Amino acid sequence: MSPVYRKTLVHVRYVTASSASQQLRSLYTISPDSFSIPHLICTRKVSSLSSSEHSYAVSYLINSCGLSPQSALKASKHIKFETPRKPDSVIGLLRNHGLSQTQISNLIAKYPQLLLSDPDKTLLPKFEFFYSKGVSRLELAKILSSNPANIQTYVVPNINLLRDIGVPESEIINLVRLQPRLFKATSARLKEVIVDVKNMGFVPSTKMFLIAFRALGAISKLTWQKKVNAYRRWGLSDEEIILAFQRCPWCVAASEAKISSMMDFLVNQMGFNSSIITKRPVIMSLSLERRIIPRCYVLRVLLSKKLIKERVSLSKFLEIPEQKFIRNFISCHLEEAPHLLELYLEKRNHAK
Repeated sequence: MSPVYRKTLVHVRYVTASSASQQLRSLYTISPDSFSIPHLICTRKVSSLSSSEHSYAVSYLINSCGLSPQSALKASKHIKFETPRKPDSVIGLLRNHGLSQTQISNLIAKYPQLLLSDPDKTLLPKFEFFYSKGVSRLELAKILSSNPANIQTYVVPNINLLRDIGVPESEIINLVRLQPRLFKATSARLKEVIVDVKNMGFVPSTKMFLIAFRALGAISKLTWQKKVNAYRRWGLSDEEIILAFQRCPWCVAASEAKISSMMDFLVNQMGFNSSIITKRPVIMSLSLERRIIPRCYVLRVLLSKKLIKERVSLSKFLEIPEQKFIRNFISCHLEEAPHLLELYLEKRNHAK
């Protein structure tokens, strides 16, 4: 664990929150075994193949599934069928659920037994389950075509992991939609993230927990430490960094280079105290070139002409939408500062 964790975080025992209602569990609890590849597909073993059956399977894999002759020959050793009825139904279902021909070919090459599955009784319920969890057709198609075993090994256990600590079902669905890659991480890795996020004071039942979980889960421990060190170099203490993260977890999404450039501009060129990031960490999510610099140039002009108070809210000045900023801080001062809009647009366009 990084020094900032050791210094500022207290150890807490991992506590599993009470589960959802029995009715919800009966509908939605996922067992890894029930979604494993052996259960997802028909596992009937092929004892022997006649030469005609083998030849038919190879031909089908090439012509209908798009496999190369070499891949078809290898895959044909694991399947046995005499008519195309069931394989055609499986391929039709895959196409209907968004898989491209290339994705189907990759999937069948890895798991040819899938062609022997019952599309309505075995496959369709699995697709419908993940749709009910918020996984889109495109996302599920990518997971299946890249590595179907991810569903068994990572996706299912990780969904259950979040449910067991008390994350609301609706938030899990949103998380799957917004950041499906998180569910491909190992459960051990996500458990680490959960403990770290909880230790920083986030409660699993809240939206902020999910935001912090997404932000921290997207980076490694080493990357976290690099971001912390980048803030430390500008005089922020570990406690201030944690406080900034609590207020806006996405402050650690900024690259080290952006952190350095942003702090250099705000501290050295604008004269602000570095603690401004602790107070308004959302600033780090804004564009330095297209938002911060152009608006700060406007701020300089307005202050020099005493058109606004020196204690103007920087967060209000930097965070409000574009049209509102122009109306509140530029258009109403064009008589006293006729070149203000020109200056602002010049600085914004310079960033392109």
